[in-house]
Amino acid sequence: MGRFEGKVPSVTDGAFGMGLAAVELLAQESAKVALADIQWELAQKNAKSLSDSVLPFHLNEGDANLPTKP
Repeated sequence: MGRFEGKVPSVTDGAFGMGLAAVELLAQESAKVALADIQWELAQKNAKSLSDSVLPFHLNEGDANLPTKP
């Protein structure tokens, strides 16, 4: 039983670097982790390689008032 069993933390920018390190540590401590990142493919790849308790989400924290690309 890990320290975070039964907890569901979310980690934004979790597909690489310090965010991914946080996801790894939380998963090792039995958390079910929501890994959120704009880099969807990388988030999926890393979530799959870590454990079944890591669920990837595509997250874009952009400004909704900015125009989008055509």
